[in-house]
Amino acid sequence: QIPQTITAGNWEVNKIVGFREKNIFFIGTKTNALEQNLFRVHLQTKKIVQINKKNGTCEAFLSPEKTKLFYSYSNIQTPYVAKELDLCKKTEKTLFRAKNPYKNLTLGETKIGTIKAADEKTELYYRLTFPAQFDKTKKYPVFYYVYGGPHVQMIRNQWNHGGRGLEQFLSSKGIISFCLDNRGSANRGQFFEQTIYQNIGKIPFEDQIKGIEFLRKLPFVDKENINLFGWSFGGFMSLQLFLKTNYFRKAVAGGSVTDWSKYEVMYGERYMNTPTQNPSGYEKNNLCKIWTSCKHKEKQLPLLLIHCEEDDIVKFEHAERFISSAKKNEYSFQTKFYKKHKHNVLGEDRVKMFRFILNWFDF
Repeated sequence: QIPQTITAGNWEVNKIVGFREKNIFFIGTKTNALEQNLFRVHLQTKKIVQINKKNGTCEAFLSPEKTKLFYSYSNIQTPYVAKELDLCKKTEKTLFRAKNPYKNLTLGETKIGTIKAADEKTELYYRLTFPAQFDKTKKYPVFYYVYGGPHVQMIRNQWNHGGRGLEQFLSSKGIISFCLDNRGSANRGQFFEQTIYQNIGKIPFEDQIKGIEFLRKLPFVDKENINLFGWSFGGFMSLQLFLKTNYFRKAVAGGSVTDWSKYEVMYGERYMNTPTQNPSGYEKNNLCKIWTSCKHKEKQLPLLLIHCEEDDIVKFEHAERFISSAKKNEYSFQTKFYKKHKHNVLGEDRVKMFRFILNWFDF
């Protein structure tokens, strides 16, 4: 039997939820690249119907007997709603509706916008959170959050605009937060993601430079006080953005991949091919060899490197090798290591870590 195309268009199917009778339930970006809504498509007519009435970001699953569909969603205006859809009776009821945790707080406005990528064609989404008591005549420090890797989309039609409570905490302190989804990140299609193939850091770096250049031109930004933070792939990005430019006052890099030949094969070789087949790609993205491209004249760098000693994803070896390479090139910076944590610092230590980071930034 010849396979048939059930859906088509310039959008992604993010998840197949399940099958019932002649319908496939799925989550996809059909309405908007920043949304993951819930749909069903009929196998014969190929008619697609959206199930959630309010657009946003959904999760869903079918009951074992496939008589009920459970789904949740949030969007910029809605924290979290869980619903039950009875597929036999065609009735729906709300199981849970979260209260707005910010109801009685004065929040900074968050704006989602677009800029052109380094190719001057592709639209990239950014998220900009203003200080709670914003005055356009003043200049404000910036917390620049970077991730930039595949499988992750930072800007979404979701509660907190895809961000976290950290942005609003910083907003209350008079600090701007900024984040940009570069090419290579998730939910924008195969071509958008495949631009990083065999040179995983080049396109993300070039696009983030467009982001920082856009930010520096804003009249209310203190361009001498832009501070960078990233973790995991974001740590890899944070290191190269900080060391290869003079745009950032300080930088924090956590759980950073510094040598892709030492990273897990499943992820690394998917995007970089093997070290044998792509030696130049691995060489160009080896941050232990970045020092000849370092733009900082001072050997004592305003850089904080954080790593968990029991990290089972980005092994502690990445931090050790990077520190060793820095010493060989007579560079130094501050480090902070965490015992009894894996790839992320969790629990009470996470709260303490962010307090330490924000104090270290000293905005």
